[in-house]
Amino acid sequence: DGTIPFNESRDNLVACFDKSEGAIVTVDGILQQSCVTVNDFTNPVEYKVVSQDEKKISNYTVTVTNAENHEAILYSMQVTVGETTYNCDIDNDAKTITLQIPNGTSLIDVYLEYSISENGFFDYINQELSNNIITSLYIEGTIVIVAENRDDYTSYEYIINEY
Repeated sequence: DGTIPFNESRDNLVACFDKSEGAIVTVDGILQQSCVTVNDFTNPVEYKVVSQDEKKISNYTVTVTNAENHEAILYSMQVTVGETTYNCDIDNDAKTITLQIPNGTSLIDVYLEYSISENGFFDYINQELSNNIITSLYIEGTIVIVAENRDDYTSYEYIINEY
């Protein structure tokens, strides 16, 4: 059995294996070459190994799973000021959030709603936020919001820029 990163596909993988000299390895009747033949591991794959003299046959089932997602990725964010909602542009590579609002818009009391990766959470001024909602947020200049995963594998700082 094996585990691959959470964001990798299991449908186009190559297995590397050792076999006894002269043995033949097949999957669904297709000859397998170690570190060469591509298989779909979306479901368990059964390898059949036949000895050179064909007296011994062994079957091995290989199951490949994806590791848990340990990323802290921000998927979406909306800011509501009064009765107007603005969608934020998120750049997960640069770790920035761009909020485009009309000049002169007061951001003293806003409602912020976001979607973040599984097990992720925001930490704003050292307070964990619940229900993916921040209320009564005062935005002036640049704000740093930290997106973290509960198991402490990843932590990213996002900068909110006003334009």
